[in-house]
Amino acid sequence: HAAEFAQTNDCPAAPAALPAGATCTIQVVFKPAATGEETAALSISDNAPGSPQSVPLSGTAAPPAPALKLTPANLNFGDQAVGTASTPQVITLANTGSATLNLTSSITIGGENAAEFKLVAEKTTCPVNGGQLQPGVSCVLGVSFAPAAVGAKTAQVIIVDDAEGSPHPVPLAGAATPK
Repeated sequence: HAAEFAQTNDCPAAPAALPAGATCTIQVVFKPAATGEETAALSISDNAPGSPQSVPLSGTAAPPAPALKLTPANLNFGDQAVGTASTPQVITLANTGSATLNLTSSITIGGENAAEFKLVAEKTTCPVNGGQLQPGVSCVLGVSFAPAAVGAKTAQVIIVDDAEGSPHPVPLAGAATPK
């Protein structure tokens, strides 16, 4: 599988000689065309005993995979008067992987105070009832805080997908104050 490895070097071109005590550098990169383990050998022809010198090369190509990056990692709405809704804040979902990210079920809000946090449709571009994000694509979720009773409130946006670490929670917090 030599075609899946490439080399560059700063060694003198043949038939030039490398002076005694001098060095040159050969850099090898692995550029797999398919998944799985690949092997090859780097061959160096010289006038030293045992020429050509051989350096075994190997690499394992992982299958393409989606990766989810959430920004920010949490939302804090601060103080909000009971019976009023906050200005929506957004969470950006980005597929930083190399394969399509499948949002496998609805994006929901869960936790003890889930009813006091809402997904805001007009600020949301993500497919909230399942869908896909292609590699390098991002979308946003709009979330607001509308407390019903005084006190500290917490919940989380829950994103279920096929990226490593799923489900992906985004903690939400706010403090409900009297009107």
